[in-house]
Amino acid sequence: MSTTSANPSAAERAAPARHTFAAADGFKIAYWVDDFTDPWREPETVLLLHAAMGHSRRWFRWVPRLARRFRVVRMDLRGHGFSQKPKPEEPFSLDQLVGDAACLVEILGCGPTHVVGLSAGGYVAQQLAIRHAGKVKTLALYASTPGLKNSKAASWVPRIKKIGLKQF
Repeated sequence: MSTTSANPSAAERAAPARHTFAAADGFKIAYWVDDFTDPWREPETVLLLHAAMGHSRRWFRWVPRLARRFRVVRMDLRGHGFSQKPKPEEPFSLDQLVGDAACLVEILGCGPTHVVGLSAGGYVAQQLAIRHAGKVKTLALYASTPGLKNSKAASWVPRIKKIGLKQF
């Protein structure tokens, strides 16, 4: 978030800049880095993955407590927040979400990171830990089951295709 004003507001000065990266398929994925650690320290990184139909700003209240000790990375999952949204005919899968998170950890160059997942973000976090174990130092899950076996999530995609993401 850059400003052309010579006198940015306090909110603009305090707001972290939005970053983007291109996923393996070229999709633009948005993320923010909040880091208020001492500049002479090399902080560990915490990656926060939000719930379905959410966005990275849902974690904002956690930032003051975490960012003093850790470099906090808040990612807008593909199709959410400021990340690119797939068109109805384009694929959208857990594999892609996991690949996006793995790509971001690689781009950040932070080594194994602490990963926190909320609900559907927890599914992404679990699969990241399983498929890319070297990228995950610790895993914390909230409102997330260890899988989708008894979930109705499989019915969401057809419903979203039928009525659209906003109506869902």
